[in-house]
Amino acid sequence: MSDREIRYSLEIENGIYDETNSEYELIDCSDRLICAEHRSAQGAKDKLISIAQSFGGNCVKDVKVKPFERNSIGFSIQMYEATGKVCLAAKKDDNGEYSRSDLENMLSHYEIDRYVKNQSNSRKMSFVLKVIGVILFCIFTVGFLMSN
Repeated sequence: MSDREIRYSLEIENGIYDETNSEYELIDCSDRLICAEHRSAQGAKDKLISIAQSFGGNCVKDVKVKPFERNSIGFSIQMYEATGKVCLAAKKDDNGEYSRSDLENMLSHYEIDRYVKNQSNSRKMSFVLKVIGVILFCIFTVGFLMSN
């Protein structure tokens, strides 16, 4: 039986790819890390899996969750950031509805790269806006002090 005749099923239990589980075969994986933030660790993982599914993947590999504090005026919130790689893993199944050639083209690497680039640009622009705000504050403060 050749690779083209083997059928696959896409069901995966929790959306997290575990390399020690030998019943799933990794078909395709992105090399770019995506990230998601949420108030709970499980919520961050779920959001990451949801983002992966929007790109044609069915699981996330190399998931890492780290806590951080998001500060606001007067209080801070405990948040979690989950990072991982979008993957497509499948289980060999005689009654599966996909062939390997079907699965190899399901993951949209272009969309993943565009998403990561947009996230990076968003973070850079946020920093630039903060710097511009500080500069304007300094200019207005100096102007106010010199007018008196």
